[in-house]
Amino acid sequence: MTCDANRVRFASVSPRNTSRECHVCGHAEQRNRLDRDHFRCLKCGYAGDADLNAARVILKRFLTGPYGAGCKPKVAG
Repeated sequence: MTCDANRVRFASVSPRNTSRECHVCGHAEQRNRLDRDHFRCLKCGYAGDADLNAARVILKRFLTGPYGAGCKPKVAG
């Protein structure tokens, strides 16, 4: 099945640096990622689960990108 057949939109978001970028302030650097499981932003001090932070970065990119909240889907036909 395709996205159109299921009336679902598909959009991709660049995964580049999502594990190093802070979802709070946007600061990205390698040292933000303490280890596999832990994240701490060296700029704003946010600390938390590394995977959850990366997921929030992806969501933020989606919502503020070309397919975000202001997107008007194409009408078929």
